[in-house]
Amino acid sequence: MDDRFDELLGEMRTERAEWHAQMRTERAEWHAQMNRRLDQTDENLRFLGELNRRSEIVFQDVVRELREMRRETRESAAEIRANAETSKAHTRAIFALIDRLEGGGGIAPAT
Repeated sequence: MDDRFDELLGEMRTERAEWHAQMRTERAEWHAQMNRRLDQTDENLRFLGELNRRSEIVFQDVVRELREMRRETRESAAEIRANAETSKAHTRAIFALIDRLEGGGGIAPAT
């Protein structure tokens, strides 16, 4: 009976040692996997930071261009308004000349 007990105890110790070895292996694999994920996360964070920085530069350029376009549009609108006033003045002057040539009204007689 003692031999059987010693045999079972030996088997249990062997199984326990194998289980501990397996757990150490699995834990090491798990740590390695977590380290790879952390490395990948760090790489992703660096990539996103760079992407963010570049996007901010592009966005600032777009804003600068839009402000320039708005300024140019306002200048063009002011020129158009000024030209419209000048055109109206020219039109009034031409009509005044026509009126004087026609003798204040009506069509000038054919000669």
